[in-house]
Amino acid sequence: MKDLTTNRKFLKRTRIPASSPVSEKDFYVGGHVLLFSRNMKIVDYGDKETRELLDAATEQTVLVISSALIEREAVGDVVELVETAAELTVDGIKAIRIDRAAINDFRQSAGVLVEHACLRDDREAVVVVFRGEGCLVKARQALEGDG
Repeated sequence: MKDLTTNRKFLKRTRIPASSPVSEKDFYVGGHVLLFSRNMKIVDYGDKETRELLDAATEQTVLVISSALIEREAVGDVVELVETAAELTVDGIKAIRIDRAAINDFRQSAGVLVEHACLRDDREAVVVVFRGEGCLVKARQALEGDG
């Protein structure tokens, strides 16, 4: 890897020390890692083998939590359940106001879990992005197992 400002070699193949807070799951396109005091954004993989190795761990799915669960103050419980039972990582979380068109778009999207018919027009919802290998299946199993 070259430093673009000095055009000199900055980083070569290096083992990650066991004591480092950086792990393999941190290396995905769009992710940020701190290496040798430099905050780096990963924009692409170096080769085909690396892509194949790391792509499975970077699958994402979106969970839309309805206003009914927000009103019951259960958002944290749902996120914790999926995070621990499915062993997934939260990649992002955002509160939104949702309308009928957005509800229909969510229901038709692959990789999006929408709580059964609990989304109502012009109400709040929380969108949580999870990352991990097989995350859509694992998240669905964690939620259905909870009943």
